[in-house]
Amino acid sequence: MKYGALLIFLTYMIQPSLAQDRFTARVLESICSPDQQEPAKAREQAEVVCGTYLLGLTDALFVMQSLARESQRTCMPANTAVAVAEARRIFHDWLVRNPQHAENTAGLVAAMAIVNAYKCSR
Repeated sequence: MKYGALLIFLTYMIQPSLAQDRFTARVLESICSPDQQEPAKAREQAEVVCGTYLLGLTDALFVMQSLARESQRTCMPANTAVAVAEARRIFHDWLVRNPQHAENTAGLVAAMAIVNAYKCSR
């Protein structure tokens, strides 16, 4: 059963538009708690997916806290998340312009790139 949740998540990676409708806390919990009777490869993949998802989340929270501490505002879209394709473009373009950050934590660099793209005009 839980192997199915991992497959659902991997499908979201391929078709991100599905994630907004169906990637629930139950799916994440299922991925993060693989059944010991599942194949070792499936448990290993689930661990990577769970860890990567939660690392991205905690990186984002760290960035939010840092911005708040420095009283820096961002002007992200009000009623929707940034589309994955747009985030990918922003990240790539920023890293091309700032290659010195290529070895830093991916989530923090991606967050920095997106935050910089959506800075509020003063």
